[in-house]
Amino acid sequence: MDKESSEKSLERGVWVALISVALVIATAYLTQTLRRRPQAALPAARLPVISQVSDFGLTNHLGRNLGLADLLGRVWIADIIFTRCPGPCVQMTRSMNQVRNQFLDREDVAWVSITADPDHDSPLVLKKYAEKWVEHPQNWHFLTGPKALLNRLAVDDLKLVVVEKDPVQRMSAEDLFLHSTKFVLLDRQGRLRGIYEGTEQSGRESLVRDLRILIAEQ
Repeated sequence: MDKESSEKSLERGVWVALISVALVIATAYLTQTLRRRPQAALPAARLPVISQVSDFGLTNHLGRNLGLADLLGRVWIADIIFTRCPGPCVQMTRSMNQVRNQFLDREDVAWVSITADPDHDSPLVLKKYAEKWVEHPQNWHFLTGPKALLNRLAVDDLKLVVVEKDPVQRMSAEDLFLHSTKFVLLDRQGRLRGIYEGTEQSGRESLVRDLRILIAEQ
């Protein structure tokens, strides 16, 4: 390579390096600027519509009928549990309670826990469970009813998973089901808008953020 070619190659290398440094600085500046902007100044994300909940008729822990019409006009959060659960159900209820404590002043937000075990979880059993594990029971419905209707709501509409264990797979007499530990978020029209891991802090933080979006959504 002659001297002139060598100088041109060096010059190109310098320019490439300078441009790379400039891009790094510009990216860092933009990142810091966005971090300093007030949260309210950032545009609210629009949550996708995943599915529409069909009408249902179930019974809550107070023995009252509850259907989709009773939840229309309110944002609501749901999960699936059962009171004999030897696994994550109590943790899920505690986690939902932690989220809920941030919205106690919101009458337009409802909370729904669907039992996977209606043969055992009567309204009275669910009422005792709620009294034991829920600090503020208002606007929280623990639902039971015919298993087919519960599964249609939980599995078909809310995209939760519940599978009854084969007796040979059970670790104890109460180890009856494999089920989702997810929380799901629904809007005022009964449309599923988000799914979150209820046993993880990051999932709960995402739920709180998106719940605020739906509360503000018209």
